[in-house]
Amino acid sequence: MSRSVSYPDDCHAICYQNVSHMEDQWEWQDFVEDLRARAKEVWPSFEDCDRWLGREDHAVLSNVHAYIGLSEYGGLAAIWLKSRAFDRYSSFQGDDQAHANIADHWCKSIIPRFEKMFAEYELIGRASNGEAFYQRI
Repeated sequence: MSRSVSYPDDCHAICYQNVSHMEDQWEWQDFVEDLRARAKEVWPSFEDCDRWLGREDHAVLSNVHAYIGLSEYGGLAAIWLKSRAFDRYSSFQGDDQAHANIADHWCKSIIPRFEKMFAEYELIGRASNGEAFYQRI
């Protein structure tokens, strides 16, 4: 079975970018730093973080409501937005429904801008073997 780029469960938004032209680690690090700078310029509440949500999904920014992270496979990067509500990676404990509602609402409110900033490709479908197909936006 084929596979595609990973992203955490329950993401509010997933944007795809071609990173196949990056030849070394330094180019990838510049890409990450540029993403951080652009996001913090628009949403100043985000702070740098370095947290892995699973084996392939790297959160590079966080605030009280959300993570912004990156996953990469086969030259395609997924830039994702994930709520921190009821998240096993979150520092929040218990059933704080009020926080969950606020975090989800906040994430939903930034989706249009998030996608405009980071989406280069969109997922258009998957074959029966799991292979994913994308088209340029």
